[in-house]
Amino acid sequence: MNIEFDDLKHIYKVDGIQKECVSDILSGLGYKFQSQFVNPVLLENSQLWGKNFHLVTHLWDLGQLDETSVDPALIPSFEEWIRFKKDYDAEIISSEEKLYSKRYDFCGTPDKVARIKNQLCILDIKTGDTIDKKKCALQTAAYKILVDENSRENVKNRWVIHIPQGGHYKVEPFDYSGDVPGFINGLGWYRYNSRGN
Repeated sequence: MNIEFDDLKHIYKVDGIQKECVSDILSGLGYKFQSQFVNPVLLENSQLWGKNFHLVTHLWDLGQLDETSVDPALIPSFEEWIRFKKDYDAEIISSEEKLYSKRYDFCGTPDKVARIKNQLCILDIKTGDTIDKKKCALQTAAYKILVDENSRENVKNRWVIHIPQGGHYKVEPFDYSGDVPGFINGLGWYRYNSRGN
């Protein structure tokens, strides 16, 4: 099975066939950022900052980061990521790995899958000032579906690691057992609404 991802268009393909993805499904369910209320320059800068921060943590976790290349503006938050990993003795199993669920026919890319206290854990990094907890619950539930299907063991914990610019990290756990069924039901509703007349 070959998973392709077009970063510019944000399109996943599996063996050449386009597939739905977690972000599009959540947007279709109404979990969209209300960008019309934000200064477009500030929004673009914030999105670029978040993208660069994700890249820095990804390269660091792969052991491929040239620390001298890191933008000084990212360093305080980057140090918070390092502190989180040390505090929780987090062993990163995978970072930014594209996954496909054959059972539910969708794709997604969890930020991190880690082993913490001998349990598999989804780690989703958020860098905004606030987080949408309902969206995060469904997003991490979708990632649990993907990882469970593609791993030899099941995810036990789903955490958002909230690292706002210039702030300290905060762990937000999502442990409601209804999140996975909620995403599956939402997926069905998304497809129902997306069908042609």
